[in-house]
Amino acid sequence: MTIGPTKPRCGELWLIDSFRPAGPRTVVCVVETGKNLASVMLTDNEPNMASDQDICYAAGEVAPWPVRVCADLIGPVRLTLFRKRLGAIPIKRVNLLPMSRLGEFAPHLAARRGIPLRGPADPRWDFALAQLSLAQENWFTPFDEDGPT
Repeated sequence: MTIGPTKPRCGELWLIDSFRPAGPRTVVCVVETGKNLASVMLTDNEPNMASDQDICYAAGEVAPWPVRVCADLIGPVRLTLFRKRLGAIPIKRVNLLPMSRLGEFAPHLAARRGIPLRGPADPRWDFALAQLSLAQENWFTPFDEDGPT
């Protein structure tokens, strides 16, 4: 399988396949790429589920649909799973998104953040856990002691 005419680049939104046969597809935002893997952040079109670790874009800003970038759900994905480029976030913004994991957002991104999760009673809590589980089961490359498996 090939990834098409170009290698994914920082800031691009890509449709990726699951590494499991018949697994679900998803859209990711590329943070950086290597020889065989890309570091990506999960995205979805659920801005109402945004926490303070997410950045939201309205429909038409970076893609035809609203995009929620889950800056705290970052993982490695094999380049062979990348299928189609769907849009892009300006590179300056993408370079700042991983800083959100440390609670550090650039001022121009602050208005795009959701509100903090209020613990397990918050309905967004289960939604975030389900996303992480899906990512680990379908897209993020498993690692063993020697690196990616």
